[in-house]
Amino acid sequence: MKNIKEWHGGGQPHLYYYVDLTGRIVGETTITGTGQTTKFSSVVYPNNTDVISLGMYISSEKAKMAIERYWIQEDEVY
Repeated sequence: MKNIKEWHGGGQPHLYYYVDLTGRIVGETTITGTGQTTKFSSVVYPNNTDVISLGMYISSEKAKMAIERYWIQEDEVY
């Protein structure tokens, strides 16, 4: 069975990417900065103890895309 991942709004400005089957959060975007310095950060949680920062992005959509790309690459079967 494939682990389908979906987005869930945790209340602005947080968005959570989670595995539908288990409910485990595997990624998160959040807004950082204020006013004209607004940026969006992305992190992924590959397991229960590790956190990997994917960097800062100009919009929440780009931050979400970074998380989705990370998991597409990780989920590929070689």
